[in-house]
Amino acid sequence: MAVQYAKSLGAEVTAVDNGSKSEMMLSVGADDVVDYETEDYTQTDRRYDVVFDLAAHRPLSESRRVLKPDGVHLVAGGAAGPVLQAMLLGPLVSKLRKQQLVFLMAQDSREDLVAAAEFIRSGKGTPVIDRCYRLDDLAQALQRMGEGRALGKVVITM
Repeated sequence: MAVQYAKSLGAEVTAVDNGSKSEMMLSVGADDVVDYETEDYTQTDRRYDVVFDLAAHRPLSESRRVLKPDGVHLVAGGAAGPVLQAMLLGPLVSKLRKQQLVFLMAQDSREDLVAAAEFIRSGKGTPVIDRCYRLDDLAQALQRMGEGRALGKVVITM
């Protein structure tokens, strides 16, 4: 959904994920896809206005390297080290530099759910569902997600 939201706001989007997800990323609007198994997006000459990291697994300094001087690095999840760096150092880094480092934490909000529903209802966004699992198969669903093989969201039916 992040790709679709960004595209609806007029952004040019480069998605970074494993190569098996390239086709899906392009189908939801990504302009370019980088396969992190074969290419390191932090070692290119490209510079980005925003890095939205949903699965931070590397030192934040590496991702910050590809930000424009006034860019924003958003961290929404990932390994403990980078997440703690974003939470604890984000406010300090943001005060000392033009670049912003922000840790995003979801908060339940009726307003946000209504906005997300309207985004989907309007046709601007389409949820991508990988598979549906029965509650009895929760372990299998979690394993698929943990391996990074899910092409979209995994749904558990009660």
